[in-house]
Amino acid sequence: MSSVMSLVARHSLFPVGNLLGPWLIGLVMSSIVFGITCLQVYLYYTKFSSRDPIFLKSFVAVLMCLDIVHVTLLTMSYYGATIDNFGDFQQLVIAPWTLQSQILVGVFLSTLVQWFYAYRIWTLANKSIWMPGLIIICSLSQLSFAIAYMVKALKFPAFKDSNVVLPYSTSALSFETACNILISGSMVYLLARNRVGFTKTNRAVNSLIAYMLNSGLLIMIFAISCLATFITSTTTMVYGMFFFIDVRLYGCSFMSILNSRDSLREQLYATNTDHAMVTIPTYGEGSSHGQHSEPTKRAEDSVIVWAKDRSEGTATVV
Repeated sequence: MSSVMSLVARHSLFPVGNLLGPWLIGLVMSSIVFGITCLQVYLYYTKFSSRDPIFLKSFVAVLMCLDIVHVTLLTMSYYGATIDNFGDFQQLVIAPWTLQSQILVGVFLSTLVQWFYAYRIWTLANKSIWMPGLIIICSLSQLSFAIAYMVKALKFPAFKDSNVVLPYSTSALSFETACNILISGSMVYLLARNRVGFTKTNRAVNSLIAYMLNSGLLIMIFAISCLATFITSTTTMVYGMFFFIDVRLYGCSFMSILNSRDSLREQLYATNTDHAMVTIPTYGEGSSHGQHSEPTKRAEDSVIVWAKDRSEGTATVV
């Protein structure tokens, strides 16, 4: 009887619901997004990658491998806490190494995607360096603070000591939010400034803007939610519920945009009554750049950078 009362007392002192509950919800929801990403990757390799360069195919494979490692670490950490250490509250108060390691894997995955977007912005901005440079700086700062967080967290693995790593986690999440704001803002600005009076061109540009706003806004919502909950509930796993999903959204949104290139090309190249769009400039020798005004050419080129005709042998990445 005394052992049962002792167990109940320890349970009342340690909020298991605030630890295992959000942990489980985050694992389940992120696994659902992981399944969507797997489908996107399958569609990419079977339908949309035939003329892409080996670098892009390899990049997608690396992102998928990181996604697999991340979801595996999450599953291992939850299994260890709920199965291997079932009923052992002394072990439950310690964050397993798998839970600490998944943070660095997730941040590295998001950093790669951010760098890729920085490259596309560099291309759209006529190789201007200052916007991509700010994105790279924020991304590297995020990665640096994430590494510092993991090193510190491994020294203080108890959930009650989470205040020790609070400066590193808040800094990493702040730089992540700033980086995503820069990416979305730069993309929207560079695309929106090239709108013209032709329906087909504007429709393709608007589609790209919608893709970037939707994916960027969703990631920012989860990043800010993770930051807010970590500050207000430092010793619980409420923040993990948002972080696990936040990491998974990077690969999913990237693959979604990657697989949308053919749809954008169809919008841009389709022949209809909008005669101005029958001949669209490409980067080949036989382009018809001289048939349209300079604003129209800039708008078309900004879309072609993202949805270039891959039959020419130069595949667009996103």
